[in-house]
Parts: sequence; C-alpha cells; structure tokens
Amino acid sequence: LKNGSVSDIVSLYSTEAILLATYSQKIRIGHNSIADYFINLKEKKGLGCELLSFYPQPSKSIVSGEYRFFWEDGEAFARYTFVFDKSLILNHHSSEIPK
Repeated sequence: LKNGSVSDIVSLYSTEAILLATYSQKIRIGHNSIADYFINLKEKKGLGCELLSFYPQPSKSIVSGEYRFFWEDGEAFARYTFVFDKSLILNHHSSEIPK
C-alpha cells in the first residue's frame, strides 16, 4: 500500500470486485471505483499498512484477519476479509475495530 502504485493495487482485484472499504461510505464495485478509493487513501502522508493476523479458511478462498493502518499523524486498527477467485480478489471487506 505504501509503495505500490494504485494501478498495481487495483490489478489484484477482479474487474467485478466489491470493496467495502474502511474509509469510504460507498460500496466500491469495479476497478474505477476501487482505484478512486485508493487514490484518496494514498493522500494521507506517510500512509502504510501492517498485517497483524492472517487466518485462511482451510480449503477455501477466504482469508480474514487484522491490520494496522498508520500515517504521519495517527493510526487505526481494522479487521478484514478477502474472498478470492484463483489469485484475484472478488470481495474485500474492511472495518475499523471499535475502541
């Protein structure tokens, strides 16, 4: 996230992917909408993301866990679920963990 280009990030998603993003009120569907989200997110100075936990579902294409977003003047902890079709993301849900 920190060093990747938006086009590199979006290429990880299926063209019909759905993103329920941590910092968006919109449901993002498709590459253009997902790209718009990451363009806006990357405006945070010093933005990065650290994977804290990773729980794959046995014999399924679903992964859930927690990550930490950080930027120049703050941080937030969030949980995620990814659903894959082969190697592309079909569905990505992320929400900030309540304090």
